[in-house]
Amino acid sequence: MNKVRSFLAVDMPQEAKAAISRFIKPLKSGFPDIRWVKSENIHITLMFFGYLEQRDIEVLTGAIGESLSNFGSFTFSLQGLGFFGKGEYPKVIWLGVGEGREKMSGLNRIIKDAAEKRGIALKEEDFFPHLTVGRCKKRAGGFSAAIDGLDKTPIAFVDCKMLSFCSSELTAEGPIYRKLAEIKI
Repeated sequence: MNKVRSFLAVDMPQEAKAAISRFIKPLKSGFPDIRWVKSENIHITLMFFGYLEQRDIEVLTGAIGESLSNFGSFTFSLQGLGFFGKGEYPKVIWLGVGEGREKMSGLNRIIKDAAEKRGIALKEEDFFPHLTVGRCKKRAGGFSAAIDGLDKTPIAFVDCKMLSFCSSELTAEGPIYRKLAEIKI
């Protein structure tokens, strides 16, 4: 069978994508070695599954939907730019989740439990709710100082009512994401 590289995510509405673009615009010209995420690809990954068969995706979609039947929609905020990397050299640049962080972590636990109950092995990782806005393969010195002065107030509030099961195809031009299924919260 054909396996699909897949993940479960929270999509961003157009208004949030526009707010994110306005927020990071000043950094784009100052840090040309950072590969900024295309607006259409902006999302929050709740769980990366790796390669799954279509049947596993269908089973997981149903199981997660059932597990979330009493969870309820919620609102979260996007705020605070940070990065993963050593010292002051970023590898992954992200926007954090402020309000709604606990609910987002709760979603992650439910998804993980549903996957493990169906025998789908997952990497052991601590979940940190964030939205990736850029990646850097070269040293981007001075980035830490540049983001220190940025406003830490929320730049967008997002209503989380639906999750998207997506495929991810890696290409030289960047990843191509396709929505495979939706799960109502």
